[in-house]
Amino acid sequence: MKINIKGPIVSSISQRYYDQEKIEAVSPARIEKELREAGGKDIELYINSNGGSVFAASEIYTLLKEYKGKVTAKIVGLAASAASFFVMAADQALISPLGQIMIHNASTSTYGNSDSHRSSYEMLSGTDKAIANVYRLKTKLPIDKLLELMNKTTWMNAEKAVELGFVDGVMFNTKEIEPFTQASYQEKKLPQHVQNIVDRIENKTLSNYVYNLSSMPMNEQPKSVPITVKTQTTRSDYFMNAADLQMKQPELYNEIVKLGMQQERQRVETLQNLAHVVDDPQMVQHAIQNGKDAGELAIDMVKNGWSEQSKYEAEAKLILMEAVKLMNENEKGR
Repeated sequence: MKINIKGPIVSSISQRYYDQEKIEAVSPARIEKELREAGGKDIELYINSNGGSVFAASEIYTLLKEYKGKVTAKIVGLAASAASFFVMAADQALISPLGQIMIHNASTSTYGNSDSHRSSYEMLSGTDKAIANVYRLKTKLPIDKLLELMNKTTWMNAEKAVELGFVDGVMFNTKEIEPFTQASYQEKKLPQHVQNIVDRIENKTLSNYVYNLSSMPMNEQPKSVPITVKTQTTRSDYFMNAADLQMKQPELYNEIVKLGMQQERQRVETLQNLAHVVDDPQMVQHAIQNGKDAGELAIDMVKNGWSEQSKYEAEAKLILMEAVKLMNENEKGR
C-alpha cells in the first residue's frame, strides 16, 4: 500500500484547515487512519516534505515503528527536517537519485522574560539530542557527529545519504558495483571486480622491487604491478598466491585491493561516459558487465557496423571529457 508523505507536517487539528483548502499536509491522525486501513500489510511511504512540527512528526514516527507490517520509505523528492524522522522509522529506506535529505537543529519562537527564553533554550537543546538519537539508531554514527551535522544544517544527496547511513540504497540502481565491506573481508569473500584484480597476481612472481603506488596518477598505473615483499626469512624472489598474500602481507593485500577497486571504478566511469555518445547503450552495458575497456568497446563498435567516422567522433568526445576531468583534478590539486 502506498502512503504519501507530502507537504508540511502539522498537528491533527491543523489538518482540517489544510483539507478544507485542499492543500497537501501530513498529520498523526491522517497517518493513523491510513495505517489502520492498511491492516498490517506492507506499506511504502513516498516522501517529499519540507518538515514541520517536531512533536507531530514524533507521534507519526512512533506510529510507524509500532506498525506490524514492513515499512519502506522512498524519498522521491525531499525529506527535510522533521520529515527525515519517517525515513528513520522505516524497515528499509531508499532515495531517488535526485532526492535530498536535510537535517538541522530544532527551532521555535519565544515571547516573555529571561526565564521564558531559558526554558525554550533547554527545550530546544533536549529536542536536538532526542533527534540525534533517532538518527543514531539508524546510522550508528556517534551522537556528537550527528549533533555537529545538525548544527551546521547538512544537506545530503543520494550518494551522501547512503555513505552516512541515513538510507539503505538508491532507487532504480539495481546494478551497483558490489561494495567491499568489512564483513566480506572477514569472510574472505571478495566482490567479483576485486577478485578479478587479485586473480591477475595469483601465482605471479612478487619481486623484491619497491613500487610507490600512491605517487602515480591512475592513468599511468600498469595493470601488473611489481611489489616489494618483505619477510623475516628471506628477501629473495618467491611465489605467492592471493590467499598467502592476504595472510602474510595484509597491508600489501589491502593496497592491491584498493588499487583494483580504483581501476574498476575508472573503467566503469569511462565506459559510462561513452554511453552519452554511443547510439547503442546496451553495447556499453555489455562491455561493463564483461570487463571490457573503452578500447575493446571501440573494436566492438566497428565489428557491429559502426562507421569509422562515428567511432572517431565517439573517441574524440571521450578524449575531450577526459581532458576536462583531468584539468578539473589539476585545479583541485593546486
